[in-house]
Amino acid sequence: MAVFSAIAGTYIDSSTRQASELAKNYVLEDEQGKVRVLDEMAVVVKNNPDNINVVRIYTSMLTSHRDYKKAINALSQFSHRRGASELTLQECMLKDRLGDYEPACYKSAQSVAKRSAHPGVDLLTILYLTGSKDFDKEKSRYISITGDRQVEDYYDMDKDAFLKKLFPD
Repeated sequence: MAVFSAIAGTYIDSSTRQASELAKNYVLEDEQGKVRVLDEMAVVVKNNPDNINVVRIYTSMLTSHRDYKKAINALSQFSHRRGASELTLQECMLKDRLGDYEPACYKSAQSVAKRSAHPGVDLLTILYLTGSKDFDKEKSRYISITGDRQVEDYYDMDKDAFLKKLFPD
């Protein structure tokens, strides 16, 4: 839900505004209403398949609804059209959560994270989930730069527990 509030204050375009409004409605609805809002949101995504904000909001709604396969499908379609993006890590983690670990997916996500001006937690998460030998070194570097020792708590469980915490049953 953090994605909803982060985007709600900054409207880049009318499609993002529409998606954000639907996300607000989604939160307030009962189960039947949530399904209706998701259907409406699917239309917004269909009409704006390259809008990263719209796709991000939609896949966040789907994951909160625990419809992981639909979220993966939306993310995969976006990646197919645009290539690796900031959404690639979410796609990798969802696939991994459902038992479809794809090293190439994480490699693409890592490439995106390294190109970022602030790779931070995304890079740490990728290194952690792939069992990289560089994880501890990168975690220490991250803590020394940010002073954020809380990050140690995020990675204090096994991979499956970590993924299930993010994407519950």
